[in-house]
Amino acid sequence: MKIFMRTTKNMFWLFLSMVFISNTAPIDKMLLVDNYVEIGSYNFNSEDISADSIEGCAVFKSMPPAYNANQKYSSTELIFKPSDNSHGVRLVLTKVDKEKGNWVGSYEVSQEALGIYTKEGVFGFVDINELGELPFYTEKGAVEIIRMNGSQVYGLIDFSLRNFKGKIINVSGHFIAKKENIID
Repeated sequence: MKIFMRTTKNMFWLFLSMVFISNTAPIDKMLLVDNYVEIGSYNFNSEDISADSIEGCAVFKSMPPAYNANQKYSSTELIFKPSDNSHGVRLVLTKVDKEKGNWVGSYEVSQEALGIYTKEGVFGFVDINELGELPFYTEKGAVEIIRMNGSQVYGLIDFSLRNFKGKIINVSGHFIAKKENIID
């Protein structure tokens, strides 16, 4: 009986330690959104600029729907504004409107989405004063919307941008944008 109790006790502790040591659950992407990013703000990084990070106020707004071949396309604009006017970032996400208002998912950069809101994808630009007068336009990468409620969008970005002279920069980071109906 003592052997059975000892074996059972050891098996229990072995099983319990395996449960605590192993982690087979998928990574919660919400953990990737920095705890220090407040609602309505962003924190982006780029090795191509001297500042440690690009940060400021983040807002989003819905745009009027567009139609193409009996398909309804919805667009949302993400606007990232710094407090010091050192840069500007704007992204437009476009998708076929199957799930009204649900923007959770991954959006690949698409040159076809340039100014035409009837192609799925994301298009945007970054204008950083330190890098000159020419803006940089999205070339490849993605924006991932992790979670959304009526007034907030949580997301990650990771893309490369190119200006008209061919210079390429990489930008990545996270944001929690709040809804804003009118942007100046």
